[in-house]
Amino acid sequence: QGVSAEATDKVEQPFFPVEGQNVQVNGQNVQFFEFAEPSAAEAAALTVNATGDAIGTSMVAWVEPPHFYRSGALIALYVGSDESVLNALNTVFGPQFAGR
Repeated sequence: QGVSAEATDKVEQPFFPVEGQNVQVNGQNVQFFEFAEPSAAEAAALTVNATGDAIGTSMVAWVEPPHFYRSGALIALYVGSDESVLNALNTVFGPQFAGR
């Protein structure tokens, strides 16, 4: 998609039951969470409200706008507004399912 991407460290979020992987995409951090099967990712995605500020019982005060994407068993979370990153995520995943 014309972007640079490099996996960095692992990440855990209290609102997803699986460990994630941080990836630097054009210098911006994107978190990827791989679930055992698509239905598990879909169930997790359904816990995220439309703006991405509430996930299950967790309320999150993001430092920048959150963007949640899902394809199959994978959920991507990007917190930011870099157009090159958003364009790449939209191309790969389609429209975000939650966020601002």
